[in-house]
Amino acid sequence: MKNLFDYATRELAQDALLTWLFWNYDCEKPKVCDVAYHLLNEFNDLDMKPGDATNIKVDKQYKKMDIIVRFSYNGKRYLTVIEDKTHSREHDNQLQKYNEELKKIGNVDVINRIYYKTDDEDSDDIKACEECNPKWKYYFIKDIVKLLEGFNETGSDILDDYLARVRAIDKMVSTVSEKSMNEWDYYEFRTYFRKMLLPAAGDLRSVQVNYPGWYGYPSVIIEYTDPSGKIFCSMEIIGRIEAESFSLLIRAGERKIDENGKKVDNALPIEKRKEIRNLFCGECLDNRFVSRTRKDWKWAIVGSSNDYAKRISYTEQLGDVTRELKNTILDFQTLVKKIKA
Repeated sequence: MKNLFDYATRELAQDALLTWLFWNYDCEKPKVCDVAYHLLNEFNDLDMKPGDATNIKVDKQYKKMDIIVRFSYNGKRYLTVIEDKTHSREHDNQLQKYNEELKKIGNVDVINRIYYKTDDEDSDDIKACEECNPKWKYYFIKDIVKLLEGFNETGSDILDDYLARVRAIDKMVSTVSEKSMNEWDYYEFRTYFRKMLLPAAGDLRSVQVNYPGWYGYPSVIIEYTDPSGKIFCSMEIIGRIEAESFSLLIRAGERKIDENGKKVDNALPIEKRKEIRNLFCGECLDNRFVSRTRKDWKWAIVGSSNDYAKRISYTEQLGDVTRELKNTILDFQTLVKKIKA
């Protein structure tokens, strides 16, 4: 049977799972209760046994906080707030805003703040957790897998599916998938970008792996400035994950850098933009993926008016695609050096 959480991949699905789990702290399935108490103990630095906690109540989206678990133990009233993430990062100063809301909550003796993300460790998230006052305790996928180690065959298909899913995610963020690319999901694309394409870009400070956010796709962005320091060029390789269409998208754009070092859209003269576009398409894209005819490319105008792109299908062998993408990155580096402001 297929795993439910291979399809229920959104944060709301994980919110629902954790909420369901904590509400089942005293259900008829002992192993489900054990997992619920195990998490409560870890998050609150306690050593409770099933049945020790009383007055457990679970709320979702209280003041926009994903999950709040309240319970009493040894004469103290505990509140555990969980900010749950699957792919997205902390944003808009969320955690500190929640801290301010938590100050307004009464009838509580101990508050513990948990950042729970079923994805690879992220330095920006860690920084956000540690710079808050009070700080948030963070868990990423490897922490979560270790935390749930030893729990199997819980008697609940839902929980068993979730346990299997977090272990699968851990594998996907650790090793490049051997599956066909048209079967990859977000994690598998991103691991491929990190492990196979980033080294080809050389200066890793100019490269980032995007998180999908609202767009639902992973990408790697290579950014360079021309020798004069006046023109900024970027190339993005995107893994499109769509219901009926699978493709890689190579996209590029150029922006002017003003006297204050700010990147300005659509500020370059049209002739300069055409010159850069022709260089990119002629010396990067048309020289790559030579086994394809020109009609195999699909042109796409993406984002702002000066973006241009080509799509690549997943029909080639992974090794061939990787070689051509690496060469495209190297071509792009060479191209930027040729641009004259």
